Amino acid sequence: MKHPLTLWPRLLLLALLVWMGCSGDGNNNSGTQPEPSPPKVPEPLQVSVPAKAPLAVKSWSNQLTNFLLTSNGYLTLLQTGHPVQQGEFWVWNLQVQQLSVVVKAKILDNNQVSWQVIFNGSSDSTTYNNWTAVQGTTSVDGSEGTLQFFETNTTTLAATLSWTRHPDGRLEITYTIASTGMVFTYVEMSSGTTELKATDSLGRVRFQAQWTATGGWWKEFDENGNVIDQGNW
Repeated sequence: MKHPLTLWPRLLLLALLVWMGCSGDGNNNSGTQPEPSPPKVPEPLQVSVPAKAPLAVKSWSNQLTNFLLTSNGYLTLLQTGHPVQQGEFWVWNLQVQQLSVVVKAKILDNNQVSWQVIFNGSSDSTTYNNWTAVQGTTSVDGSEGTLQFFETNTTTLAATLSWTRHPDGRLEITYTIASTGMVFTYVEMSSGTTELKATDSLGRVRFQAQWTATGGWWKEFDENGNVIDQGNW
């Protein structure tokens, strides 16, 4: 099934044009009551792989970085938009030709924010009818969260993305592909070491790499845990 990733290059450009033209809220309120604030939009997630890393490392890491293009597309839209409060929800609205994208956020009592991205209308010969593309929760400060991404026009889970930004600077990202059960774990440690690990649906490590600014190593494993390829750089 076609993934919404194909929509985002055009959608991002048009969204920026729309919101640059209507950056004000249209309300020149001069009252003394403080206005409620919308929830913090999480920062886009970035995976850093050294340019001199071998092809095997780049190949495995690209499976994560390519998916983040979709996730970061949603986050970029929210950061450039201006939500309005509708009852207990904060709502971002975007209309691109025949396509309507609505993002709804609700601040929960447990210091969490729930999110939902809904598509209506049509784009690239695909018609959407109240399709939930993404849903999940984040912390109020955006430092951690879990988002579920769905196959186009279905409720079938496509992938799950989780992250945690620790106070000491560590960044942990976990990306799970629903159809295969493959789990990618990316960790930037406070020591300056970065690790990438991929495990299959049975929890078996199929790839692992670690690197610093000066070099690193990697190993690829078969289903029995035997090293089938490895190297240093």
